Amino acid sequence: MQHEALRLMALGASNPQIGRHLRDTGLDKALGDDKERGAYIVRCLLTRLGASGRAHAVDTACRLALVDVLGKARPPEQEILPRHKKCAVLLASGLSYKQAARRLGLSPLTVKSHLHGLYKRLGASGGAHAVHLLHALKELPADHPCPCRRRIPREPT
Repeated sequence: MQHEALRLMALGASNPQIGRHLRDTGLDKALGDDKERGAYIVRCLLTRLGASGRAHAVDTACRLALVDVLGKARPPEQEILPRHKKCAVLLASGLSYKQAARRLGLSPLTVKSHLHGLYKRLGASGGAHAVHLLHALKELPADHPCPCRRRIPREPT
């Protein structure tokens, strides 16, 4: 269930979509609707990975090979700009817009604007999806900017 939820996060699924997809996991009785179930699963994954957000969790999962990186990701029609990549690296390492803005000497709205420009170029639905696509395109640096070395335990089979 955890690996499937990570895969869905990497593909840009929302909490209700994750909850709907994982409806038959036995969480039905404990949680109400699909949105609550999806939010609960995402919170559990973020805690387990020690991630500060969805993009950070997907970055960690890609680097630890917990999520398959797409083999046939299409490069965007427009080039990924260096300013977009700098913002994406900081987002993937778990920083907020405000923290990334401080590091780059920009305003948080400028960082947000750069990231939304990146999402548009990649055709991504959000930060986690963009990070997954950047891993597939091998556009993120090889050295990991955050100290996350945890693994999600394998589910019993």
